[in-house]
Formats: sequence, C-alpha cells, structure tokens
Amino acid sequence: MATAFTRFAFQHLTWLMPLSKLAENEHSIAFHHPVKHWQTHILIVPKQAVSSLMVLNFEDRNDLMLLQHVLKMAADTAKQQVLSQYVIIVNGLGYQDVPQLHFHLASGTDKAGKLVGSNRPSADDLVDNLASTTSFWNIYELDAEGSFHHTVFTSKSAVDITNALDALAELLNLIKTKIDSTPFRGYSVQFYADAAEPDGKTVINLIGTLSAEI
Repeated sequence: MATAFTRFAFQHLTWLMPLSKLAENEHSIAFHHPVKHWQTHILIVPKQAVSSLMVLNFEDRNDLMLLQHVLKMAADTAKQQVLSQYVIIVNGLGYQDVPQLHFHLASGTDKAGKLVGSNRPSADDLVDNLASTTSFWNIYELDAEGSFHHTVFTSKSAVDITNALDALAELLNLIKTKIDSTPFRGYSVQFYADAAEPDGKTVINLIGTLSAEI
C-alpha cells in the first residue's frame, strides 16, 4: 500500500507535498532533498508511476521520452543552480530505497568531504580496458573479475544526451543488458556532466555503471 501511495502521490498530489520545489512540469518535479548527502542534493522524480529504471522499455519512444524529460529537467536545474560540474545518479535493486524511480542531482562534497564524481575514471584508467565498441559508445570494463563491477561508457563524440534519443536508447540498452546478465545486489548508474556548452546544450560525455554482486 505504501508503494502504491508513493507512486500515486507523485502522479497526482505533488501540490500537497511539503517539498522545497525548484521546478515542476507535467512530466516531473525537482526539489531539494530533505536530508541532503552532498552540498547540493536535488531529487528529480518523474510523475509517471515507474518502480525503477530497469522496468522501462528502451525500445519504446514514450519510455525514452520520460528519461529525456528527467535529464532535461536535471540539466536545466543544474544551470539554474549555477553548477559547473555535477553528477546525475539513479540507483536500483538493493541500492534503491524508495519504490518510485527517482534521480539524484549532486554537486560539491559529501558529509565526509569527498567531492562527488571524484571517482570518475581518468584516461589512464581506461586505456588498457577497452572491452567493445558500439555506434555511439566505447565500453570499458574495470575490475570486471572483482566483487565490485565498474563498467564505463564513453561517447565517441560529444553527445547532448538530453536530446539525442538514438544515443540515449543505445546507452540504456547496454546498461540494461549488463544489469540483467549479472546477479547484482544493487546498481548505481551515474551520468557525469560538465558545464553547458556555449550553444546552451549540456554534453554528458561519460557514463559509468557501478554495481555490487550478491
């Protein structure tokens, strides 16, 4: 019942919620996290009732558009908050603590003083770990044999992922295949973003999936 109410509330009752809202439209809502973990910690929640990222069908245009709207709101909110660097995080399985799909927009340091995104792999980390390539992405496997998997996807060219549906669809299908094929206890998908390009587009050029086995 709690799960059903949570999803119903984000669909129909956001106007009643005691949230510190930053943005809202027919597709999603952005608000300050009530118990923030980073200096800037914002939640972006789609209004469509969706339990998690992996239940979406990334071959379906409507599901892709839902993700696109969320990423666009995250990028617009980051611009509004004057964030030059930030990470968009979505968790699943044992790492997801609310039964409604939601995204964390994080910037700055956490409570321990660690900078969010500081684990972003460097070129040196990737150079010897290229596993495969696709139309849009280079795929790297870091520590693939260990208990904590780290798969990194880098775009072959600058991708405005808030607008490029083909590149977004391919990326999400790659991530879904990886998660479905491995007995992960939980996963965290991180979209790393830098400052907006001069033409106003937000180019997110590195995506990593971090997952722990059962």
